[in-house]
Amino acid sequence: MIGLIYYFALFFNAKKEIKEEKTSKNAILNKYFNNNAILGYAAAHYMVGIIALVVTVGNTFFDTSMDFLPNNFIGGIAAFMLMILYFFVLPGFIVVKTPKVFIHFLNKIN
Repeated sequence: MIGLIYYFALFFNAKKEIKEEKTSKNAILNKYFNNNAILGYAAAHYMVGIIALVVTVGNTFFDTSMDFLPNNFIGGIAAFMLMILYFFVLPGFIVVKTPKVFIHFLNKIN
């Protein structure tokens, strides 16, 4: 939650600065989303939160959702690969994609 709050704070500050001060979008994006120490702090907290959320939800639902796999060696390998994707690739993708979503919405501001 802390990381997401920081992302929203950065987004709304950048949006306010674009609308009120009429500064160029590239300068604002560099200031808020490229060269900002708070962004690193937010990303670290956001990553920990996303991993905790994925692991918690995964432990609850992941075992019951794997019933479609066969109960043999190939099914075990498939389950292992799905677990790697779910626990390691998905959180990283979410963390990398979040700032890009905010940047996309900042670029749409007139």
